[in-house]
Amino acid sequence: MFFEHHPYLQIYIVGSAIALCLNLFSFAFFWLIEWIVNDHVVKKNLAKLRDPSRPFMERAAIYFLLLLVDIVLSWISVIWIILRIIYALFLIIRSLFESVPEEVKLLRFPLRNNPSMSREAVWAYATALDVRSGKPWDGFSKRTELKELNELYPGFSCSEALNIFKGLKIVDPDTVGEWFE
Repeated sequence: MFFEHHPYLQIYIVGSAIALCLNLFSFAFFWLIEWIVNDHVVKKNLAKLRDPSRPFMERAAIYFLLLLVDIVLSWISVIWIILRIIYALFLIIRSLFESVPEEVKLLRFPLRNNPSMSREAVWAYATALDVRSGKPWDGFSKRTELKELNELYPGFSCSEALNIFKGLKIVDPDTVGEWFE
């Protein structure tokens, strides 16, 4: 009876319900894909280098706030979520058929398959992967990055991270040594 007088409200509520269902579906779908392609191990490793100052509850509150905004946007977010799913599927298919140099595969392997890597090893492999993928070596920014990691995690050993990085032989060890002496 109420919807007879306000038909646009019914359209809005249906859009909000579809947006909620699509959000839950996309969350479960992408979580499953992460487990299938071992991206959860990569995320676990890279999380070792992230700033730990944001607790889980804060991140969860932000996620639920964004979910609420998505639901409020109704049909706009339905279109956005569908496009996001299609784009993600395209990226997955592209990564399956993309030819990757053997050196990059060797650097990705430990990050994808060894969840118990030390922070130092994660930094070394992630940095080596960046350099091997075409990002130029910048000793100044890497030194700053190592100092920040050392401040965030007091047990982080810059010298061990550098030794692991030098052992990967991605950048000339003398060039690396110039920045860190």
